[in-house]
Amino acid sequence: MGVYISLHASNKIDPEQWEKAYEESLILVDKHEFIELQEFEKFDSKYIAAVKSAEHESSCGLGWKTVGDGIYMAMAEDFSLPRKIGSPKKDEKYCDPLMYICAQQGVVDFENPYVQGLRLFWHSKTQGEPYHIGLLAIGCLLDDRLNGEVLCGDDITYGQCKQAVEIANKILKKKIGMPLRCRIDDLYARIRKLPIEKENKLAAFSATYLGVKDEQYYKFVEEHFSDEEQYLFFKKKMFEYRLESFGFSDCLKEVLSYNVSIARVCSIFMEMPPEKKMLENGGNPFEEFIKEILDANIYLHEKDMRNCLSVNEESAETMSVEKLFAGFLFRSAWNRSVARYIPLKKLKSQLVEAFGNKCDVGKIIDEYLQKKSEKQKNGNACAQLNDLHDMVDKQLAVEQKKL
Repeated sequence: MGVYISLHASNKIDPEQWEKAYEESLILVDKHEFIELQEFEKFDSKYIAAVKSAEHESSCGLGWKTVGDGIYMAMAEDFSLPRKIGSPKKDEKYCDPLMYICAQQGVVDFENPYVQGLRLFWHSKTQGEPYHIGLLAIGCLLDDRLNGEVLCGDDITYGQCKQAVEIANKILKKKIGMPLRCRIDDLYARIRKLPIEKENKLAAFSATYLGVKDEQYYKFVEEHFSDEEQYLFFKKKMFEYRLESFGFSDCLKEVLSYNVSIARVCSIFMEMPPEKKMLENGGNPFEEFIKEILDANIYLHEKDMRNCLSVNEESAETMSVEKLFAGFLFRSAWNRSVARYIPLKKLKSQLVEAFGNKCDVGKIIDEYLQKKSEKQKNGNACAQLNDLHDMVDKQLAVEQKKL
């Protein structure tokens, strides 16, 4: 378990353009006070010390490497970048670095030849330490200078990219823009060219897009992906896990975030294999599914969308190992709400139309709401956790102002 950052490149990068971008990366390495570990021998003893990162020869050739930063003296794993790369082979098919991110999200297999043909530079843990943003700034630089042929992946967000770009632009003579994965139109154009099946196009787009998935994003999906592509995406998501599992709850929450009708969601559920709908206690799967939809609070117009167990994608906050463990330990306190509203009366009528002959929808909803009301009298675990998190954040902000 850890916080990662990766860097992959296509197999068609011009070595000359790479070296020019590499030269600029040295500026960022210096300004971010990156450090590396070196072994020294003195008085017949060997010592390991942290020194400022600089270009030098190593077993991988001429380049730089880092293990952390010298300001906070916070370290994790090694990252490096070579000055020279080999020339692309003319007979090789083009491999887009977006394919690696698709493989990470299960859209394609890692054995896919278009994944195997990529250049790998980084795939190590930063554990969310300060040099995470510095490395991302270098990734954004390479992305910009090499026209999106080099991409960062793993535990990065739109907010982190924004901060990394802002920091880089205060240092570099020639400014850089936001990376490809944050530019929705350019990313969409690249996704359409990827060598993947039609049924996986929206999955690839969703997996690679780093922007905030808000109303604007869902509108873009509606306008640019066919009804069939959306249906295949929703179907694959809901078929991935068994009903009653955390995985199914997460996937259903994601599906309900899109502008998909409840009728379609219910129809896809009806198509699920019987073994995926079977409950351990032998209960009614339709009743359980209705409760899953209600857990998303889709019937509430105003709702608390905070989730301190995840990273705020609009901020520059980085994931930490502590938060990863907390997310695992307090899994039941995750906020399951979706930023979408369907009036309860309308939702009930749609569920009755879909499952009216399978269960007593009205009774299920009434009992669910009654139990929820009684449970909240003792306090809402999710809200309490978020309130505590916000209180600590405010206290830290006050302390930092005193420094």
